[in-house]
Amino acid sequence: MAVFEPNLTSKLLLKATLKHLDTDCKNVVELGCGGGWITNQIISQFGTEKHEYRLSDISGEAIAEATKLLVPPLRTRDLMVGDGFSPWVGQKFDFVINDIAGIADEIAVASDWYNGVPFSAGSDGLMNTEKVLSELKLFLAPNGVFIAPIISLSNVSKYKEMLLQTFNEVVFESKTPWPLPDSLAAQSDLLQKIEKEQNISLEHKYGKILAFTEVCICKSLKIG
Repeated sequence: MAVFEPNLTSKLLLKATLKHLDTDCKNVVELGCGGGWITNQIISQFGTEKHEYRLSDISGEAIAEATKLLVPPLRTRDLMVGDGFSPWVGQKFDFVINDIAGIADEIAVASDWYNGVPFSAGSDGLMNTEKVLSELKLFLAPNGVFIAPIISLSNVSKYKEMLLQTFNEVVFESKTPWPLPDSLAAQSDLLQKIEKEQNISLEHKYGKILAFTEVCICKSLKIG
């Protein structure tokens, strides 16, 4: 089983995290951490004195790689194999970084991004996100922050509606367009089909097919 490599989305998520992570956010968890690149960059910036870090991923190979990168300064028990919040039952977090797979399954299969990497996210790319959002009341501390990428290779309108139903304060930033790789862009019939189903959003500019990534920063979890 392979490990998902850092990409533009990872860099945008890191940039937003470094901007919004403050000293009030003591307990930080990264879901879908891959090889641990984002948390490693956070630790390089902030150290480990003011924040405690947890990482999890559905891939045991990813956690093994992250363990090599991050232990020490972290402890082995700070990195766990598991789906979503399942490794962290009974814990509360001040800052949740959600980087779990979030693109439509048909796109994931057609691309080279997930070769050997678990990705199942449903036809709209939001199956994993829905599960995480539904569990936040158990795991997000009062005044906690939830941060995640939104990729237009999922149903963006549905994703944003879900966030607005979950939080009182939702901000979107760092929207960045990027061209689909030629091998994926060439599959025009597939792209048109999924776009017609509103499970992806694309733009056609400069002779390229463009997707986009933006980052949501969410606070004030709705109760009830």
